[in-house]
Amino acid sequence: MMPSLTIDFFHDVVCCWCFNISSRMRNLAEARDIADRATLLDVADELGFETEAFAGMLDAPTTSGAVEADRQHARTLQVRAIPALVIRETGTRLINGPREALAAQIGAALHLTV
Repeated sequence: MMPSLTIDFFHDVVCCWCFNISSRMRNLAEARDIADRATLLDVADELGFETEAFAGMLDAPTTSGAVEADRQHARTLQVRAIPALVIRETGTRLINGPREALAAQIGAALHLTV
């Protein structure tokens, strides 16, 4: 059985480099101020989310707690720039590049975990 790895992807949703890596962000093709709460609610509505439920989750203390936990996790891994890809099991940072280069780095990390 092949060992599994978890890759933590640290990014900023408005970063042009992160945008190219994150498939989720490819859905937002137009420039919009996602720091604006009303814009976020509009986008949620456009994507088919129930706006009031989305707003409730957005405002929930558990949401801000999850964001802060992610930030703390990044600080623990000494992530100081984005985008950053870190293999959780080894702490190895992947160097962004072509798919083949990433695959080679992941393959090498798999050998470290065996």
